[in-house]
Amino acid sequence: MLEKLLLNPSFIGVIGVIIGSVLSLFGTILSQIILSRKEQKQWENHQKAEKTAWERNEQKKEKEYLREIYQNSLQALSIFISIENQKEEIKGQQQFEVIEEIHKWIPKLLLRHSSSKLVSAFNAFANDPDEYEAKILIKQIIELSNQEESFFLNQLNPVSQLNPVSEKTEKSTDSDLRTIYIVIDDNFRKQQIIDGVEIPRSDEIKIKLSDMSNSQRKKLTEIYFEHNKTIPHHLRLYLPSYNAVTNQTQIRGEEWQAKINPACAEPRDILVLWEEDYTKSYKEVERSLKTDNQKQIT
Repeated sequence: MLEKLLLNPSFIGVIGVIIGSVLSLFGTILSQIILSRKEQKQWENHQKAEKTAWERNEQKKEKEYLREIYQNSLQALSIFISIENQKEEIKGQQQFEVIEEIHKWIPKLLLRHSSSKLVSAFNAFANDPDEYEAKILIKQIIELSNQEESFFLNQLNPVSQLNPVSEKTEKSTDSDLRTIYIVIDDNFRKQQIIDGVEIPRSDEIKIKLSDMSNSQRKKLTEIYFEHNKTIPHHLRLYLPSYNAVTNQTQIRGEEWQAKINPACAEPRDILVLWEEDYTKSYKEVERSLKTDNQKQIT
């Protein structure tokens, strides 16, 4: 009976169809399993990539905020020193507001460096706010900023990633390098936002003293040398103004408001614009002095 079935073409055909169907089904199942595992792997890789990107973004945000704390702390202290060098009658509310800013930002650094010399320096300033204590605070903050891991490094630069210590040391010990904090003019920022470009309210540029022109170094010396006996390594740009009360020129009259996007300009170009505005302001002050002197004569 079995022999007859095996010799029957119809039976053999049925058996072949069954075997083919089983193999086809097995192949389909195997393909689905492989595809499913591939999709699972792709999903896991995608999730891992998203997590890595999120972590990097959070680290970047944290670093940017930390940098903002350092910058705003130094900015507030620099403004305080400039106000301290002004006449007593024109300090007033300005001094109170900038001390508030100092008390706003530096405690954020104290939370990060609670066992550092910054604590005693800040306590001394809080008890007796003056130029001397402010300069000590600035020194301590700069020293702490130099200790921050990858604080000054460009994350897109692989060479910097490989040798962070040497680059950080080079930046901190370069006696020729100057860090200049600048404020961006609000009207200029407003127009830039309308044009689709958002610019921060303040920024910083770095330039070597030797790369400045003689006239620029001369102007900065007029602003800073009397009190600092040098051009500071961290400074701000000012314009001269006329003090009608004392009938005198204030070399450090008002802070320069830049009308340029620092991200799209070289430090030299920014200093050229400042120098042009400085020259214009100085001429306006001379005219005001001349007019006031003529009024007093008549």
